[in-house]
Amino acid sequence: MGMGKWVMILSAAVLALIFCAAGVLFRKKDLFSALNHPLAKKHPNISKRFGTIMICFALIWFFLVLALISS
Repeated sequence: MGMGKWVMILSAAVLALIFCAAGVLFRKKDLFSALNHPLAKKHPNISKRFGTIMICFALIWFFLVLALISS
């Protein structure tokens, strides 16, 4: 495995961690309500759903990048 692949894996891991941290932040704090977003009035659980989607997207994206790099 070359040095370029390790750099790409590391950058993918850093971005996945950032997305996961943002997802956890959205799940723990009700950021849509805190920012007075219009969707918070229509859908009271929007922050938890959005956080879960962000975490799932980050994990799927990271494993997809790993699969593409390793092939």
